[in-house]
Amino acid sequence: MRSMKHLRPLAWLCFALAAPACDADDGPVGAGFQPLPSDIVLTDVTHNITSEGVRYAKLVSDSVYQFQDSSTVALFGVDLTLYDASGNVSATVTSLFGNLNERTNEMVARGNVVVLRANGTERIETEELHYNPQTHRIWSNVHTKRTVDGCTQEGDGVQTDDRFSTVTLENARGCLPGEIVF
Repeated sequence: MRSMKHLRPLAWLCFALAAPACDADDGPVGAGFQPLPSDIVLTDVTHNITSEGVRYAKLVSDSVYQFQDSSTVALFGVDLTLYDASGNVSATVTSLFGNLNERTNEMVARGNVVVLRANGTERIETEELHYNPQTHRIWSNVHTKRTVDGCTQEGDGVQTDDRFSTVTLENARGCLPGEIVF
């Protein structure tokens, strides 16, 4: 059996090099890390919004920040698909970020918000859009641009339902849908 005596100098050398590192006071463990922006961070999240077993919307988000003291989560990279009562896609909503209330499923989309009707006839652009699935209401109270069949209108906000059966642009300016534009 070989003797372990030749390993002792190596062990003492490792101990001598490591000991000063243990005595250094660099602050608390993890001091170099940035604080997390939330209690929980999720990525690639899909959330179905339902009422009485019927799916009205599907929310896909790149990242979600959850906070233990709030029912509202922060969303990043938002892609919302709205469905009609038959389960057909009625529109899609995309935005840079937003918020979702987990109790009520109410959502606010913010930053380059674009709504596209599934039939391709309408596009709505704004910086902030609210959605309430209980009342089936969609609205914005900020500058909004609406394009229908190639005709563009601008206004100070928009009101509609999640089926887009009636769309009202507040203080509308521009051509009317169906107008011949030269």
